[in-house]
Amino acid sequence: MKAAAIFIVIIIAAGALWLSGKNGTAVYYSDNNDRGSTGSVVVAPKDSTSTVTASTSTQEQAAEPTASTPASTRIPISPIDVTVSPARITQGDPVMITVSGASTTDIASAVVENAADKTSIPVFDHGGIVTALYGSSIDERVGTDTVAVSFKDGRTARASFAVAKRYNPAEYLPVPPQLGGNSIANQQAFLAELAKDNSIIAGVYSRTDGPLWSAPFIFPVASTIAEPRVVTDPYGYNRDSGAATVTHKGVDFRAPPGTPVYAIDRGIVRQARAFTVYGNTVIIDHGLGLISMYMHLSKIDVRVGELVQGGQAIGLSGETGYAEGPHLHLSIRLNGQSIDPMAFYALFGVK
Repeated sequence: MKAAAIFIVIIIAAGALWLSGKNGTAVYYSDNNDRGSTGSVVVAPKDSTSTVTASTSTQEQAAEPTASTPASTRIPISPIDVTVSPARITQGDPVMITVSGASTTDIASAVVENAADKTSIPVFDHGGIVTALYGSSIDERVGTDTVAVSFKDGRTARASFAVAKRYNPAEYLPVPPQLGGNSIANQQAFLAELAKDNSIIAGVYSRTDGPLWSAPFIFPVASTIAEPRVVTDPYGYNRDSGAATVTHKGVDFRAPPGTPVYAIDRGIVRQARAFTVYGNTVIIDHGLGLISMYMHLSKIDVRVGELVQGGQAIGLSGETGYAEGPHLHLSIRLNGQSIDPMAFYALFGVK
């Protein structure tokens, strides 16, 4: 009896060692060759920034190797790690989400949640890494947003990021003479035309089958030693026309009349037309909800439906529409939100 008891203790200890894996990470094995299939469970490493949850049945809990399951087919499942960069943003900034230990085909959905809303975001392969982009709105709820990545096998991994309030200074900007001057009637007419322009832009289609772009992105105007690139008006400040306050949801680059304007990356032209407020405008769809807009142009050199390449000239800068002088206004929309273009460039390391 004593010998039998000793033997049982040895077997239990060996089983505990087998389950413990390396570095304190529990490693479970699937009963088939498909990673993430039913019966597989992953517990993230102790230093993982994500939380992985899974429900297991009695059959799943008994997924130890058997005589009918050769050791060569027992595949350890990698821990899932979800990372958000940067971990702290300001209202209107974008974030990049990456998922390690999985492929795009493993993922059922990705959602950004906060106390006020839930937003589904597409995932894609970026340099061999599962990636998603999320654009916060200019009035995003301040606090903590959570990214929840759900997998087809039932697991869910989460990570979070902080959203801080953006300081929005105000500036008086009357209706320009080319739009009739700054009378009360013209201020009201300006707001009505702005609503029409924004309604058309909100309906611009973005293809969902994958990104058309490939990093790195480029700036829409060139920079040289003689003529360095300058942002004259940043994203996020409020323009007071008298009748209402309108938030500047883009950046203005210094651009004398006739300056060549370039596509920031590969995409399809969705709009190439004159708007009352935005003037001559080109809108390019880069896929998966990423859209760039180039406004107040003096000339448009592309047509709707045209596939353009990053760095291709699409027009010339000007001062058409609601503009006090010649410049280029660039807006970038991500998942329906106009985000800070300079924060978007920083996300990809473009300076």
